[in-house]
Amino acid sequence: MTDQTTNSVGEQPEAQVSTDKIGSPTKIHRVSPWPPFVAVGFAVSEIGIVLNLVSLAIGGIVLFGGSVAGILTETKYVKNPWRPLVVLGVFFVVAGAYIYASQVPQFGLEKLFSAGRANAIAMRGEAILIAGGLLVAGSILGTLLKPLQTEA
Repeated sequence: MTDQTTNSVGEQPEAQVSTDKIGSPTKIHRVSPWPPFVAVGFAVSEIGIVLNLVSLAIGGIVLFGGSVAGILTETKYVKNPWRPLVVLGVFFVVAGAYIYASQVPQFGLEKLFSAGRANAIAMRGEAILIAGGLLVAGSILGTLLKPLQTEA
C-alpha cells in the first residue's frame, strides 16, 4: 500500500512505503493443504452414512478427523495432532454407539458384528463407531511411536 504525497515544489508525487505488516515483503505466505481434505472427508463421510456405504463412511470420517487434527497442528492451536484425534475419535465412538444402541435392543459384542441383520440405521451407527475407534487407535499408536522417530 502506497500513499501519494507531493514534494515541496508540488510538481511530482512521491511514493511512500507503508509500514503496515499486511503484505510485508519479508513475510512468506503459505497455502494450507488441509482445507480440501476436510471438505472431501466431510462430503465422503456424509455420502457414506446417508447411502449406507460402510467403507465410504469409515474412510470419510477418518479423512475428516485426520485433516481437522492436521489443521489444528499447522495453525499451532495444538502441539501435535494426537490429542485432537482422540477427542474426535471419542466423539465419533459415542455418537456411533448412541445411534447403534438406539436401534438394537440388547447392546453386545455379538450383536455389534451382526448389525446388518438388525437394520440399516444400526449399520450406520456401527460405521461411525468403527471410524471413531480407528481415530482413537491411530492417535494412541502415533503417541507411542513418536519417540521412535528419528529426525533427519
